Amino acid sequence: YRQGKLTENVSTISISYDHNMEYLIETFFFLDRFSDNFLSIDQRYEVGGGFIVGNWIGKLKEYDAKKINTRDLPTSQDKIKSLGWFDHYCENYRRFNRLPDETLLKQVSRDMTRLNGIAQNVNRSFSKRFGIVRPALLFGLFAEIEKPGKLTDSLYIADDMGVITLQPREHEMDADTRWRMEVRPTLEIRPEVKWRFKFKPYFKFPAPWEKWLVPYQDQETLDYRIDIYSSMEVRVDKDDEHQNKAVVLKVIYRYHFDNQPPTYLVPGAVAQNGRGKYLTAQKRHHLFRLSLGVTF
Repeated sequence: YRQGKLTENVSTISISYDHNMEYLIETFFFLDRFSDNFLSIDQRYEVGGGFIVGNWIGKLKEYDAKKINTRDLPTSQDKIKSLGWFDHYCENYRRFNRLPDETLLKQVSRDMTRLNGIAQNVNRSFSKRFGIVRPALLFGLFAEIEKPGKLTDSLYIADDMGVITLQPREHEMDADTRWRMEVRPTLEIRPEVKWRFKFKPYFKFPAPWEKWLVPYQDQETLDYRIDIYSSMEVRVDKDDEHQNKAVVLKVIYRYHFDNQPPTYLVPGAVAQNGRGKYLTAQKRHHLFRLSLGVTF
């Protein structure tokens, strides 16, 4: 922060919604806003969605202690009728309702079916919470709206008399919109409940109807981006299943690469080889973060 202006602005706002369609498949929708002065990105919005295929492999010991045994929830009428408590249940129920036993049997069967579905959803949630390794693959499509920041640099430029001097140059880039596809392999590892590692590299390419090769300086290059997100999370809490109080320490590493960063050809600036000179943003940026959170 200098003279009322942010000199180094790196910020991210992310909103997403996930929905599990099947045990291995989930859909998602997201809205991201990203800014990075190092990459000359004033504002970049990504809006889109897609689906993820993945599953947790292996279970920690805490899963066996918490899972619901669905074998104790019979759903068929024959198994319910053989239970010792069913006759006692019917006897108590008839005191207040004049319904035949067969009607009660159907009602109990429906209730057991609902309970069995709820139990399966709870166990599925526990398998995610106490899974050890999760490989996954994401496919998505999104609209990218980008407003590059101001490009600035000092270039050697010859004046009308042929005198070469070092002159500052700047250029304000226009906003642009494009559609992109993204593929993200994912690896999550949880050796213990309190430890978790994530590695998510995003590979972002133009949509099929967009141009894949675009002019960049004096050549054409493939328009793609790579965003890598990795983190290590350590959770410190009390061994109390009735409370969710914890201190969470997270170390984050992010890497951004743009194979075609914002570029502008400076009029009148010519290099010794006769080619033009350009104002160009950085192609890559490494970012480390340390965060401390409290849950209660």
